[in-house]
Amino acid sequence: MKPMKATATLLAVTTLLSLTGCVELTGQRISWFHDEAGDQLHIMLHYDGVHDSGSKKNGKGVEQIATFVQDGSVLLLDWPFHLPGSAMKEAAENADESMERGVAQLFQKLQVRVLGHYREPNGRMGAAQMITIPNLKAFVAELNQFISRSYIEVLPDYRGPSQRTAQKMLAEARNNWEWLTVDGHSISFTLPVQPNEWRQIKGDYLGQIAKQLGRGSEPKERREMSAFLLALASAPISLIDKKDRVTLVLGHQEQPSTLRANVRRDYETSLEETLRQHVTVDIDERLGEALLSGSDPGALAPLLTWGPPEEQVRPLLYVLETGDARRKEDARKHLLRWADQWNNQRGFPEAPEEWKTDPRFLTAWKKWYRDVRGPGRKGA
Repeated sequence: MKPMKATATLLAVTTLLSLTGCVELTGQRISWFHDEAGDQLHIMLHYDGVHDSGSKKNGKGVEQIATFVQDGSVLLLDWPFHLPGSAMKEAAENADESMERGVAQLFQKLQVRVLGHYREPNGRMGAAQMITIPNLKAFVAELNQFISRSYIEVLPDYRGPSQRTAQKMLAEARNNWEWLTVDGHSISFTLPVQPNEWRQIKGDYLGQIAKQLGRGSEPKERREMSAFLLALASAPISLIDKKDRVTLVLGHQEQPSTLRANVRRDYETSLEETLRQHVTVDIDERLGEALLSGSDPGALAPLLTWGPPEEQVRPLLYVLETGDARRKEDARKHLLRWADQWNNQRGFPEAPEEWKTDPRFLTAWKKWYRDVRGPGRKGA
């Protein structure tokens, strides 16, 4: 078994099987905010383009959405990380393996709540969810212990080309190595390595990527790898390669970040009514009112304070399409003020200039929304 597979073993435990169901996403956005004073990590998940795959192997989509919301389940990238709430609770209480039971108990500490549903300018409906990790320092310390335990169980049996790296990882696992750390809003994973072997590991991994993107691979493999690489490119990621350790840093220390994954293009509308039924808050309606009136959006405030920048725009596009003449004019003025701020501070993609005719103005902002969502958003 390769050294990196010890991490995969732990992930397999935490996901308790990757479940493929009827519900699929066209994409997902993952944002995070570290409340250092409160010792909490908040993770915002946008489930974009929720639809039915047509598969009947794991139940109907309408049933899966109801169960997902009731159980407080979590889905990352819709493939392959699914944390089913009821299964996690069952494992926390009754799992035979101490590792599985302990990790499930750790993840029972996550606080999961639904924020609401929204409709993107391309007509697709999605939903947003918030995960809060309280007592973050203690959570990370306990998670690091489980990672070390997984390496201690797996690595003694390793016999392969990365033997020295495996030995270093095993030694550090027995010495309470800090695998995962949170610094400001950045999240880091540090791995002890043997330098020459690490170069070989990198080469092998990049070779596998090239092979999966090559013409001889299956179209699905190419799409999945392409989506994975574009998702990585969407957020600030640093690889710090020191002599005997490698650190992967996700996000900026100074400010929250968003990772964007565009998984597929197909979408159909059969689950929209079910989504509205079980995720009742209309985010666009609530935020549109809050932005125009200056009122407190309550539980939706994180969407505006540290969520993806398009959350400042989509609710106003909703007003431009559904509001009366006065509200449309208020939304247009608000967008122009926000555009000045955006172009001065970030500027890419550049926010639209003022148009005198509303249809042209709305079309320009829909294009900005599509562009800020990144590559792979054809038809957005």
